[in-house]
Amino acid sequence: MNSIIKNRNIPEHYKINGQDTINTIVSIVKNNKLKTEEGLYLFNVLKYLIIFNNKDGMKDLVKSRDYLDRLMEVYGKEDKKNV
Repeated sequence: MNSIIKNRNIPEHYKINGQDTINTIVSIVKNNKLKTEEGLYLFNVLKYLIIFNNKDGMKDLVKSRDYLDRLMEVYGKEDKKNV
């Protein structure tokens, strides 16, 4: 882990049980072996779902759904190519 990231100040809405969720999200995205655009969308879906109740509520849920819609659109196009 990069020491710059390790020692930075993490906002409380990005923590679950005191742990930085961003590192967890990055691991999930990496393990899914997605293309860059798909990974970006998945990252944001997860991020907004994690923080919604501690930050901007419905606004964050709407953002998460927007990114999920984008992910589904891109993934759907890729899925059709593989059929």
